[in-house]
Amino acid sequence: MKSDSDVQADLFSGAFEFSRHAFQRSAERNISSLEIQEAGAAIQVIERYPDVKSADSSNQCHLCGGKRFEEIYTDEIFKVGKKHVLVEHIPASRCRNCGELTFSKETTERVRLLLHESHQPARTLTVDVFDLATA
Repeated sequence: MKSDSDVQADLFSGAFEFSRHAFQRSAERNISSLEIQEAGAAIQVIERYPDVKSADSSNQCHLCGGKRFEEIYTDEIFKVGKKHVLVEHIPASRCRNCGELTFSKETTERVRLLLHESHQPARTLTVDVFDLATA
């Protein structure tokens, strides 16, 4: 497991990747990679969770510890304000053991800017919406 100072150094230097959840939330909430790097300079551990697994390096899956990845392209739906937006052909690394996706800092930043700057969509789709509460 990485030490606190190693994690802080990785954040501050920008040597980190995003889990699928972090990728979606940082893009939706318009949190830049630079803001994450700056926050890394001031990180402070306030409580430790002994049962939480932590990968030793970016070459290891943060969920299962797997070390074999494949480069793929995926599509993701983001909620920006009250609107859902589909972004296609997003490069990602997929763990060959559990299927977890990770995204580079650069890819995350490109998607964030795409969602929050004035870009024209490639096309517009109509989708069916189901409400489980009324089904």
